[in-house]
Amino acid sequence: MKRILVMASTFPRWEGDTLPPFVYELSERLAQMDYEIHVLAPHAKDAAARENLGSLYVHRFRYAPESLETLAYGGGILENLRGNPFRWGLVPAFFASQLFSTWWLNRRLKFDLIHAHWFIPQGITSAVLPSWITTPKLLTAHGGDVFASKTGLKKHLVRFVADRHDAITVNSTAMGDAVMELTGKRSTTIPMGVDLRSFSGTPQLQAGDRHQEARILFVGRLAEKKGVEYLLRAMPGIRDAILEAKLTVVGDGPRLSALQDEASSLGIGDAVTFTGAVPNSDLPGYYREADVFVAPSVIAESGDTEALGVVLLEAAGCGLPIVASRVGGILDVIKDRETGLLVDEKSPEQIGLRVVELLQNRELASRLGSAALSYMNSNYSWDSVAARFAYIYQQLIDGRRVEIEDLSIEGEAA
Repeated sequence: MKRILVMASTFPRWEGDTLPPFVYELSERLAQMDYEIHVLAPHAKDAAARENLGSLYVHRFRYAPESLETLAYGGGILENLRGNPFRWGLVPAFFASQLFSTWWLNRRLKFDLIHAHWFIPQGITSAVLPSWITTPKLLTAHGGDVFASKTGLKKHLVRFVADRHDAITVNSTAMGDAVMELTGKRSTTIPMGVDLRSFSGTPQLQAGDRHQEARILFVGRLAEKKGVEYLLRAMPGIRDAILEAKLTVVGDGPRLSALQDEASSLGIGDAVTFTGAVPNSDLPGYYREADVFVAPSVIAESGDTEALGVVLLEAAGCGLPIVASRVGGILDVIKDRETGLLVDEKSPEQIGLRVVELLQNRELASRLGSAALSYMNSNYSWDSVAARFAYIYQQLIDGRRVEIEDLSIEGEAA
């Protein structure tokens, strides 16, 4: 059994956590394929320093007194630094502890492969490991670690990290283009997946059993690149056409208070429900109860944007018709009028028109939802995604180059 170290800064802190679980989901499936998976992640208040989650061995490194371990999780490291500049003081200890923990675990357990998720910070740590550690290293980019790194020091860091890994994977075509532009390195495109056993079902709008209310759904972190304010600004026009339209916003983040204020100022406070963060196990119910899913993502001022949009995969897995912005990795998932409807970013008018079109045209909504579900089954199931990663793992462990450029969209591992 080959032993793998997975490094991540977004990983469930405990069972039932509300954090995106994609690193856990991938690692768990790889563990079922006869890999011994150890995960190294930052510690957080109330999290165990060491534990088993499913089939995984989880190690969490300490970098400050527990009450001060606030650099990771929440809105993510970059958002947490923007929200409180004093957290920059935690950065040196964070990197030092992560580096020492990586070295110590590798010395003790002798890993066959190190898999770092995100260029920054995990990629930096694996890149600066001592030269006598010859363990092959795989790097996976997820979004903001590349999209928001096109200038200044971060651009040079991304190049430095890319040069010191044996292979790079990205989660969308747009991410691959960005990595090539920044580093000159080719990458293998493998998306994150969706659990089609949990995220499944037929929405009410397609089933023909309409609610009294037309239910619009957003799920995601409430940060700038998600563009939720443009969906809010579309709601008055949607309600002019469909009086009973309601919007549910599922998620938490730094823009929650501002978005709640905007809903009130638009006069739609009674039509919008902000649920805050909910456990991942509860999310399928929200999708199944909705009529339309909207992903109004934008390119943020920093350059960051949607790298893939796992929530799109979840919505599509539940057969929901989708309206999404024409940015980033969304274009891998949503083909206009084939698997959903695309709109220009920052356009409340277009969002409103497309949402109303789906709510009023049940045949179109059903066709798009069914096509999206079929596309998920073919390309984004976790079993398929894990098989592609396992192929790369084995290539690197065996000392071979990863020759297949694209194992993601309609691709098969050799």
